[in-house]
Amino acid sequence: MTFVNNSTWRRIVINALGLAFVIVMSSAGLSAAQDACADFARTVKTTYNFRPALLSDSERTQKSAAMDVVWEKVKANPSKLLPCLRKELEDSKANAWFRFDGSNLLVSLDSSSSSKNLLIQSYAATNLDDVDLSVFVSRLAQLGEEGFDVSAAGARGLAYPQ
Repeated sequence: MTFVNNSTWRRIVINALGLAFVIVMSSAGLSAAQDACADFARTVKTTYNFRPALLSDSERTQKSAAMDVVWEKVKANPSKLLPCLRKELEDSKANAWFRFDGSNLLVSLDSSSSSKNLLIQSYAATNLDDVDLSVFVSRLAQLGEEGFDVSAAGARGLAYPQ
């Protein structure tokens, strides 16, 4: 029969308590991140519940101010909110204007290939009546120059009647 001396026993208990603390803190952090993303998703859904082409100038001004708040929140806390933004943008059922506008926000803060590909997908799904076509064309031209496949979004732009 082997006995564990007091000093070994203390180390085992301290290590176990440390591990338990790390697990509890990790799950608390995960819960906080999930709460932040849930709050962000609600903000996105209440802010981006429109199509710009269908608004009056005064309504567009009001919505623009609300969208600026979303942008400022993400810019102020990118480590916490960029994953939330990306998650919302990946939802193909999300408001097309949000996906267009939000993907521009994403790429302004994270210029990775995955962010740029998400922007291209968002552009391909947007209603062109809602966007500034000069932004649409220039951004796609820039990404095409960088070697990204912008053909789906470009075809959408070429088929646009205006």
